Amino acid sequence: MLLENEKRIEYLRERIAEACELLAKDEQAVLYASSSEELDKFEASLRSTRLRINEWRSEINELVTQNQPLVEPETFEENGQSENVGAAFKLRDLAKSALFSSNVVAVVPELPEFIFAENLDSDVATLGETKNTLAEMEAPEVTDAPQELPSITALDENTFGKVEEVEALPDFGMDPPTIEKTLTPNATNTKQTIRLLTDHLEKEQTISKTIETARMGKVTAYLNRAQMYVRLTEYSNAFSDMNRAIDVMPERSNGYLERAKLYFQLKDYSRALVDLNKTIALDATIAEAFYKRGRCYFIFKDYRKAVDDYTRAIKLNPKDVYSYNNRSKAYLYLNDDKNAIADASKAIELNPNDPYSYNNRGKAYFYLEDYRNAMTDLNHAIELAPEEAYGYNNRGRAFFYLNDYHNAIKDLTRSIEIMGEDADAYANRGMAYLNITNHHSAIEDFTHAIKLQPRNIYAYFNRARCYMDMGEYNKALADLSFVIESNSHNVQAYYYRAHVSFKLKKYWDTVVDMNFVIQSSSSNAPNLSDNLLMRGTAYYNLQDYEHALVDFTHVIELDPIDSNAYYRRARTFFYLKDYPSALQDFNKAITLNPNDVYAYNNRAKTSFMLEEFISAITDATTAIELKPNDPFSYNNRGYIYFQTNDYPTAFDDFNKALSLNPKDPDVLANRALVYQQLDRLEEALADLSSALVSDPHNYDVLLRRARVFLHLKQFDNAQQDLNKVIKQKPQEAMLFVLRGSSYYKPQDMVRALSDFNKALELNPNDPDTLYNRGVCYFRLSSFQEAAKDLSQSLLLKTDNPLAYKYRGKAFLNLENYRGAITDFTKALELAPQDAEIFISRGIAYLQNGAYESAIADFDSAVKEYTNDFQIYYNRGKAFAAIFELGKALQDIDKALELEPNSLPALLDKAEICVQLGRFSEAVQVYSEILKLDPENADVYEGRAFCYEKLRDKKAAQRDVAMVRKFRKVK
Repeated sequence: MLLENEKRIEYLRERIAEACELLAKDEQAVLYASSSEELDKFEASLRSTRLRINEWRSEINELVTQNQPLVEPETFEENGQSENVGAAFKLRDLAKSALFSSNVVAVVPELPEFIFAENLDSDVATLGETKNTLAEMEAPEVTDAPQELPSITALDENTFGKVEEVEALPDFGMDPPTIEKTLTPNATNTKQTIRLLTDHLEKEQTISKTIETARMGKVTAYLNRAQMYVRLTEYSNAFSDMNRAIDVMPERSNGYLERAKLYFQLKDYSRALVDLNKTIALDATIAEAFYKRGRCYFIFKDYRKAVDDYTRAIKLNPKDVYSYNNRSKAYLYLNDDKNAIADASKAIELNPNDPYSYNNRGKAYFYLEDYRNAMTDLNHAIELAPEEAYGYNNRGRAFFYLNDYHNAIKDLTRSIEIMGEDADAYANRGMAYLNITNHHSAIEDFTHAIKLQPRNIYAYFNRARCYMDMGEYNKALADLSFVIESNSHNVQAYYYRAHVSFKLKKYWDTVVDMNFVIQSSSSNAPNLSDNLLMRGTAYYNLQDYEHALVDFTHVIELDPIDSNAYYRRARTFFYLKDYPSALQDFNKAITLNPNDVYAYNNRAKTSFMLEEFISAITDATTAIELKPNDPFSYNNRGYIYFQTNDYPTAFDDFNKALSLNPKDPDVLANRALVYQQLDRLEEALADLSSALVSDPHNYDVLLRRARVFLHLKQFDNAQQDLNKVIKQKPQEAMLFVLRGSSYYKPQDMVRALSDFNKALELNPNDPDTLYNRGVCYFRLSSFQEAAKDLSQSLLLKTDNPLAYKYRGKAFLNLENYRGAITDFTKALELAPQDAEIFISRGIAYLQNGAYESAIADFDSAVKEYTNDFQIYYNRGKAFAAIFELGKALQDIDKALELEPNSLPALLDKAEICVQLGRFSEAVQVYSEILKLDPENADVYEGRAFCYEKLRDKKAAQRDVAMVRKFRKVK
């Protein structure tokens, strides 16, 4: 009875202390009330609080009158004992007068006897093994414990990243709050008591008594004075008196017990445990010692020892409500839910009106997932203590797990109104909001919880969940990264961050995080397949097909009927160009899921690569039948028709796809292919430009449009597109070749040469680029460099007639006529219809003196080019060289018809006329030449010769004078 009354007194003191604090807050609030409604509210709270304080004070006074002295002296048979015992009782009564004045109730600052913090979390969250609960409010005896996050839920296998269900909250535990601050005791009375106790100790030295009686009196006085010091928070003096009491009678347990209680109060649990061990060693019949030691073991998470000590306390005091309550909690942490329920029920049996016992049993039912019974007990707790936050908070948890989120929000809101700024309550309400998809309110609550508790990883984690649902992946990434920084072993945070990174296309980050998740999971974890599938897909998107293949194969080994794994492995085989294996996996995927449109589409592509065109079109058609309004399927079949040169049917499919999705850039780009093949380049250009509206930086489409611009000779536009793709892929040699060509065609040879040089830096042995640069050098009249590049190109690609043709021209300009003839001959073997090569070889033959061969080549060329000046002129020279002057004159005349002002042709015609003795005609030709070149002394000399032959001496003398004049000038 003594121990139970003292505990009840201690508990009531704490309740009064809490109520007084609330009273002080409400009195302050009254002063600053902003409206009459607020004023009424605070005044009603004040009246209620004062009423409760008076009731508790009355109960304390009743218990005090029944109780024994604070420190009971032993009874001895020696003479004089009764006097000393009477003195001890007087001291105890004096102490009471200091403890309880009419105005203030002093409270020893000790934690309540049956309230413990729950184990917030284990350091490492284990997949599939987490108890997911809302944060239950509990006395903050154990702080800064890591918080466990919800168990992993596999994401949708098709979307990779969609969270199907909202996870439950972890358990924090909420019980009646512990008041750490004590009300200021009646300092005057307490100090007066200390003085009286001090006087008594000094007088003890002079009083004649037995040694044992004297020692006992000292111990009693020291311990009572220590209690007074505690009430004044003079802990150093309190410890000194307790130590003196122990020094006086080290064989007595009471000194160790009182010191242990003070250590416990000051949260020095290790020293408290040492003193409690000593107390029990000296006296194993003190229930309070076992009870206190059980609490220490509980705080140190040694729940089995805690249960043992509570059991011994109950054995010594079978009606100890507090020991039953706390043993119930210890059983919960040992996963012994049935015994937890039994102990909580016993506590209720002993005290049916104790709200905290109902709260504890409600928690036990909660852990058993018996939410209905939990709700019943929590309702009782609220009925008995309607102004306490813990009941509303825990009932809110029960509502949460009964999926009654609106009532959960209502109770949690009430808990917040009572508790004020409580991080756990805000976090719990945030979860309820999350479950009704009120993401904005949820984020507000999680953010408020973080403001109150900046390292609340539980709030960060669930706020990240909100951001994920809202598609704000960068914010989700930041929150999840904070969780991982705070607890680097939290598997679930890595898991969700992997999904967020996947959404942000940060595939390598996905791989890194998923590596941790997979390595932390057991080999038979239920979601291992999903994790491997995600990592494999990330590898796939990184084009790391070998690693992707390993992961997809592992999934198939774990689950041989996973159609998605077969589908993804098939796509991986496809990109590895292992088309038979890809086809085999697509077949398996379709067998397992006959309605998989994407599997049919991709099998169609695979069949196409294997040149099984009928099968490809059949699969593409099946995909359309399964999903008639899917533009992708029409686009896919259209592409197959295009590749089999069925352009009209391909065109129809692309048009159908665009009718379903008019702005699809892929379909627009594919229809442009058909337009190109049909030589409808302007329409192809329009489609490619439309495709770039939605994706202006699409490399492939920009490149294709640049090629169309080149075909349309819109070189400036082509260069703009090529500049963009070069920025994207500056190491791609082919792009510089194309841009060089765009400069080459409008004869901007310097820029063209610069791009060809860059292309050859990136790819030194590309024969086509060497050819292009060789032609560029030729156009710049750098014939040696041209011949060198063209020779190197021909070493790498021997069947290029154009390379032989241009090297022949370079040799021709370098007067290497034999080399030129050889190259032109080789070019004609490869391209016998190229009349231009006949012209060039004819010129080479002419320069090399092979006039008959030259005439034969010119004859071949004139069949293709009937109005080519070069052919007639050079053939005329060849005829003249073999003295077939009539044919020569005929070809020269034809050449002059084509280019009447050609000085070389006119000069050759004049010379032929002279050789034929046709001097008058020669004079006319020389006169025509002089109109074009009036200071040509040679022409005057030729005409003078003709005038002499025509016996026109005056005219001859005039021309001779002109010869002298212009030669003298020169």
